[in-house]
Amino acid sequence: MSAASKRQLSSPTTRLGAGAQHVFDWLDGRPLPVTVERKESVDVLRSLVAAGLVKAQIPEPTHKAGRTDQPPAVVTAITPAGRRWRAKLHKGVQS
Repeated sequence: MSAASKRQLSSPTTRLGAGAQHVFDWLDGRPLPVTVERKESVDVLRSLVAAGLVKAQIPEPTHKAGRTDQPPAVVTAITPAGRRWRAKLHKGVQS
């Protein structure tokens, strides 16, 4: 395996998976800021923020009476790294 392939496999964006790609594509088609309400999408959003692909305000979950609630998150920007990731993904699809 080449050094470039190893770097790509260890890249945080390589490990994001299809859910992250779906959420990112959904975000990219909307005017920002946008509110994300579904807990599963907020969880994916945490990965996108950690990878540096988007900027978002994500409140901590609340825990009451044995139940965990996730307040909505607000995506404020898609970063330049996010734009490059999207272009790279779509370049691979078109090839």
